[in-house]
Amino acid sequence: MSVLCSLSGTGKSTFTLMLGKSLAQAGKKVLLIDADFQTKTLTKQFEDLPDEPGLIQSLRRGSVHKKHIFRTPIPGLSIIGVGQRNINDAVPEEIANGALKTCIGELREQYNIILLDSPAILSMADAAILSSQVDGTIMVERELVSRRADVVGALARLGSAGGRLLGTVFIGSGSHETY
Repeated sequence: MSVLCSLSGTGKSTFTLMLGKSLAQAGKKVLLIDADFQTKTLTKQFEDLPDEPGLIQSLRRGSVHKKHIFRTPIPGLSIIGVGQRNINDAVPEEIANGALKTCIGELREQYNIILLDSPAILSMADAAILSSQVDGTIMVERELVSRRADVVGALARLGSAGGRLLGTVFIGSGSHETY
């Protein structure tokens, strides 16, 4: 499943990591995939990953090599980072041509849950394409950051891409002194 948001700054990558950790601690075999090719936020959470091959190299091959999957210190939780990207990489085309679906199909045999950290759907075409390649999508939005018009636009784009919304997570900014 993919995890996305309407615009950046909602805490989507942190949510993806925390959800993955929780599911792994509950006994599931979980794979996190950083599919946010521009910001690489999830990849940056793990010090050794930014310079390693990852999703981009798997998409080019049309299959996932073991060396692209890294175990985390949390038992049952693994990650595939974004990988090394060249200026001329045509990532949306590689996702749309079925390479991502093929890679996920291979990984389903090894993992109970696969979570893709996607880019913001209103700023990158990648997110809409990704959402159509997975079983479902969780949308993460944040109080005082997400605007209603953006969320409505994101839902429309998700639907027009053929993505399936599984649910929405609303993250509050913190406590308020007045009720």
